[in-house]
Formats: sequence, C-alpha cells, structure tokens
Amino acid sequence: MKLTVVKVTLWKVMQSLERRSLIEKILQGDRTFFTLAPILKEYVKSNYSRPNIEKEARSLF
Repeated sequence: MKLTVVKVTLWKVMQSLERRSLIEKILQGDRTFFTLAPILKEYVKSNYSRPNIEKEARSLF
C-alpha cells in the first residue's frame, strides 16, 4: 500500500512539473519518459556544473 501512495505522489509531482513547463514528457510506445525542459537544462548546466560547484565549495572555506 505504501508503495502505491509513493507512485501516485510521484506521478502527481511529474504532472505538476510538466504543467509548469519544467519537464517535458516523451512517449515511446507504452512507456513514458521525462526530461528537463531545454531552458532548465541550460540553467542547470550554467549554474550547477562541476567547476561551478567546486568553485563555490572552495569559497566556503
């Protein structure tokens, strides 16, 4: 029962993100995949790339 609740919650979260254009749904046959929207991909790459994360980590010390 608990796993079913988690699956339903996850599906609702994914639908919410899709409605807000933060992710895109890809249908392939009977399977559904999700990917980050292009603008969000660029934001993540620009702000959370490994060099940026390492730079921020060094600045903490």
